[in-house]
Amino acid sequence: MEIRGRVIYDEDGQPLRLQGVTRDITKRKQAEQRQRYQNLLLRDMGRLARIGAWEFDPLSGKGILTEEAARIYDLDPAACDTNMNHSLSFYPGASRDRMEQALKIAVERGTPYDLEAEIVSSTGAHKWVRSIGQPLLENGKVVHIRGALQDITERKRFEQRIEHLNRVLRAIRDLNQLVVKQLAPDQLIHEGCRLLVDHRGYTSAMIILTDGHEQPTVWAGAGGGAAFPAISAMLERGELPPCCLKARSRMQVLAVQERKQTCDGCPAEADHGNMHSLTAPLALDDVLYGYLVVALSQELNLDEEERGLLTEIAGDIAYALKVYQLDEDRKSSEQKRRLLEDQLLQSQKMESVGRLAGGVAHDYNNMLSVIIGYTELALDRVERQDPLYTDLNEILAAAKRSADITRQLLAFARRQTIAPRVLNLNNTVEQMLKMLRRLIGEDIELAWFPAADLWPIKLDPAQVDQILANLCVNARDAISGVGKVTIETQNRCFDADYCTGHADCKPGDFVMLAVSDNGAGIQPEILDKVFEPFFTTKGLGKGTGLGLATVYGIVKQNNGFVDVYTEPGKGTVIKINLPRHRASRPSRATNPSWTFPPVRGRRSCWLKMMPRSSILAARCSRPRGTMCWPP
Repeated sequence: MEIRGRVIYDEDGQPLRLQGVTRDITKRKQAEQRQRYQNLLLRDMGRLARIGAWEFDPLSGKGILTEEAARIYDLDPAACDTNMNHSLSFYPGASRDRMEQALKIAVERGTPYDLEAEIVSSTGAHKWVRSIGQPLLENGKVVHIRGALQDITERKRFEQRIEHLNRVLRAIRDLNQLVVKQLAPDQLIHEGCRLLVDHRGYTSAMIILTDGHEQPTVWAGAGGGAAFPAISAMLERGELPPCCLKARSRMQVLAVQERKQTCDGCPAEADHGNMHSLTAPLALDDVLYGYLVVALSQELNLDEEERGLLTEIAGDIAYALKVYQLDEDRKSSEQKRRLLEDQLLQSQKMESVGRLAGGVAHDYNNMLSVIIGYTELALDRVERQDPLYTDLNEILAAAKRSADITRQLLAFARRQTIAPRVLNLNNTVEQMLKMLRRLIGEDIELAWFPAADLWPIKLDPAQVDQILANLCVNARDAISGVGKVTIETQNRCFDADYCTGHADCKPGDFVMLAVSDNGAGIQPEILDKVFEPFFTTKGLGKGTGLGLATVYGIVKQNNGFVDVYTEPGKGTVIKINLPRHRASRPSRATNPSWTFPPVRGRRSCWLKMMPRSSILAARCSRPRGTMCWPP
């Protein structure tokens, strides 16, 4: 009920009577209550929906905001009075330009607008709003603009999240295509980083590959800006970023949101301080290949789905690296197998050639003994003034030169008589230096680098002389004009891994004798023929092709092996590796063999028993000569 009354006074001002009206206001009260409820409901729903209202006078710029609109700007809801410029100040950059243009059109043409824009609230928070403006006209002029303001930040972030995930999925699809192509690691990581950034899945991406000692070897990046050169310098020093070290300790994706706690000292901290980052180890089957580091907007959540996608990307890259490594290992194994097969075939060929050369040289030596013997007998019976004496001397000289070739063939076939003894290779070489300097000539410098504390070897000193003479002559002939020949010694230890690539090598301790030159070098296509007997690249009459064959035979006879390193136009290094002699090691028996040494004088003959030599022996047994039989 509503009661209204008044006092009626007489002429003297005294109360005369009381007059009033009583009304039933039940319906009005119910209507007011409904209105308050509706206002409360509207305010609550506006808060839930994050929708506020506003109104501005385009002439004065003054306006008003509802409580929810004020909350969206992070203003005090009690102070809802504002002006247009103040509200526009929350719109940065391009968003403000778009809003000002929409308001201008609304005022000038009465056109409503509906825009989505980014704002920065009074507290510095980045938000997205939907602003709807409706002009109110009187007499054809806009007198007010009112509208709604809705906070759509969550929806925008959800849309960005969906778009981000779609871009990452597209990047994963393209990465899988890279895996199928089996690119080399450096190509893979460059293309991988480019895809992750070009698809706009991540702001920046960096892939770092490490070796077995977890040292960075190869890296690539995209979208890193000024931080990438600084990180590259860090990696060149062998240092990994702090996030990689933490990800390695956990062996799972590391999310970095508080950079001060994780990225202290990292060059990327300054450029990416306003971003989140994720670091994933590139690991597969307990093998760590490196790390993947990506940066993304702070507006995106680093939830399990985000980590799962990065884990999938890292797994794809690790798989590609493993497949490439397996393929490279397979190619390397095949190459080693082919190399060993070639070395075995070459060794078998050299062995066969050696047996053939040894047999031929042995028979040829027997015939030479007869030729030399009969020639010396004939010389004893011819006067020096006789013209036949000169002819016989030429025959004898040719036979002796042939005997020298026979000795070289027997050395290649490892059938020459040797007298090995324990010696210091440095001392033996030093005794030959004067002779070697005369041998190579004045225009070529001879350098000698003996190793300290050289291990002893067991070898016939005469064979050392043969090796050095042949190698130095070959080095001299390879040099055109002025050059340098270097002789050096060294202690060397070979393990099983080294021997797998060298068919003639056995694990153990060896003494190396190396002769190098800066001459013409050896062409690759003839490198596997240089130790074959009678193979030579020298002109006609300038070489027999037995120098290196002799060296090869001597080394093999003493259980060593030869390494040749050459580059056309730059020179050749021939390394002779001979086994170290130990006192406790039993001496190896040499092959009992016989050869025809140079004949000393005309009173002695060194013969191999055969039918013709028996006749010669009978003729030589007279008092003028002596006969010597091989033991």
